[in-house]
Parts: sequence; C-alpha cells; structure tokens
Amino acid sequence: MRFVLFILVILFTLPAYAQTVEDGYKAYDVGDYETAKSIMLLLAEQGNPKAMNAMGNFYSEGKAFPENAKIACDWYEKAANKEYASAQNNLGLK
Repeated sequence: MRFVLFILVILFTLPAYAQTVEDGYKAYDVGDYETAKSIMLLLAEQGNPKAMNAMGNFYSEGKAFPENAKIACDWYEKAANKEYASAQNNLGLK
C-alpha cells in the first residue's frame, strides 16, 4: 500500500516539476502574472539563466512584480554571469 501511495504522490507532483520558461512566458503573455511569477522564480532560483533574465524583465517592467531597477539588475547580473547574452545586453542597457 505504501508503494502505491508513493507512486501516486510522484505522479501528481511531476507536472509541477515539468514547467519550463516557455510556460512562464505563456502565462505572462495572457496576463496571468501570478503563475508566471511562480514558474519563473522557481526556475531562476534553480539557476536557469533564461528564467533569471525573465525575472529581471519582470522587475524592470513592473507588471509581475513592483518595478525595481536594482532587483532587475541583480537578476540580469546573475544570468549574465552564466554567460546568457540577453541578460548581458539587458544589464548593459540598465
């Protein structure tokens, strides 16, 4: 019985781990900022440079989060340090 319960827990939690940056952008594009924030923040904290850059964009635009240039630059810098070109560009523009 424990094994069956374990398998069910794994099956129900897999979709949460399967989210991608593209899923975050899709949510953002339709105005679902809460979903976009949760997806991107999780991926960014896991070290995904594309998600880190997106977090910078979110803070820069002030839609998903309150506008904050300092925090935007912090996220851009994290992604730029991973040699993500868009973040390097964004950081240079800030």
